[in-house]
Amino acid sequence: MLLMPYGTDAPTPYLPITTGIVMVLNVALFLATGMGDTLHYDWLIIQFHWIHPLQWISGVFMHASWLHLVGNMIFLWCFGQVVEGKIGWRRFAILYFQLAFFDGMITQLAGYFTVSAGGALGASGVIFALMVIAIIWAPMNDMHFLFIYYVFVREIDFKIVQVGLFYIACDFLGAYFNHFSVSTPVLHLLGVIVGIPFGVYMLRSGKVDCEGWDLFSRYGTIGQLRWSFNPLLIVGSLFRTRHALADAEMTLQNRKAYQDDSALRQIRANPHLYSHPTPSVRAAVARNATASTPHNAAILIRSLSEAIANEQESAAWSIFQKAGGTIGWHILHEELLVRLIGLLTKRRLFDESIQPLQQLVRRDSARSNAACLQIAKIQLFHQGDPVVATATLNQMTGPLSSKTEAKRKSILNACQIRR
Repeated sequence: MLLMPYGTDAPTPYLPITTGIVMVLNVALFLATGMGDTLHYDWLIIQFHWIHPLQWISGVFMHASWLHLVGNMIFLWCFGQVVEGKIGWRRFAILYFQLAFFDGMITQLAGYFTVSAGGALGASGVIFALMVIAIIWAPMNDMHFLFIYYVFVREIDFKIVQVGLFYIACDFLGAYFNHFSVSTPVLHLLGVIVGIPFGVYMLRSGKVDCEGWDLFSRYGTIGQLRWSFNPLLIVGSLFRTRHALADAEMTLQNRKAYQDDSALRQIRANPHLYSHPTPSVRAAVARNATASTPHNAAILIRSLSEAIANEQESAAWSIFQKAGGTIGWHILHEELLVRLIGLLTKRRLFDESIQPLQQLVRRDSARSNAACLQIAKIQLFHQGDPVVATATLNQMTGPLSSKTEAKRKSILNACQIRR
């Protein structure tokens, strides 16, 4: 029986170039040093009888066996593409060697001041650092696994936060039963300790844009995963096709009904734009026109701005809805809509944020395509509907910048995987 990871659906605007180069370097050094011959190349591994900064880097590229190498490279590929996909190859290269440096330093210091003999090698410490960064930046994205049992092969998905916490828990138990002596589980946990400050700092300082899907923005939804750790449900998921439950919850008829209902809501909100108005419609339009005085518009705009400034999301949402029924959303300037979207996203009110985002899309401004991307992410990752998300992405108008096009393709690929 084998459970092997092979990829992720995390949006990755950048290709994993550095990840691939690092994997090639690991394989090349493994072959060049006798495929695990640590006897003649022990000066390259992290030795515990002295302090040698060169080994802090070289030890990360050394492996003891083919199994050791292949296992590490599989997980390096999975977590590396999540992290590098968000920051690009240059910054990922810097980050990787920073993680290697500090992980190697802490590992050698821990061994030097405790056992003072033996050594350590392998990329697993850095991989655990990348894993915890992936948990911080993209906890709710899926990691794809192949479940292989003789001739039985099935694709299954687990959330990145589930995968990461599982391995951290296993290593913590291993370290506990070894009395937290310098051992493989402890060295893995040291990698986690190294990765946390890097992941938090880059997120909080704005060096990486997770667009509201990071751990700090999404922590309120992690509780939804508690059922997924039920072993019976996990075993049962092995015998279902990927996303079968999601497909069962939203059939094609439900999607059509949703789209029809959306159209009806638009007609009710703007009756004068459709067909020939009846007397009752004319009366409704007249009432709205009476309410849409410059004085009322100024009051609503000021009230909405104050509610956003005071971070009163409920009041802001109520005023926004009122504005749509009286003065019309076209009166609200883009900066105010952007501030409202930012507040709703901060409060994790993703469904509510779709309506102001749609206003940005309809205005065909410089922000329209960015709004389409954000709506599509909500529809795909929060509402679980790749069909509607794909339709939203198809509304984007060109020309698109290379970065925007890369994000669009990344989300489209995730939509294809989730269908």
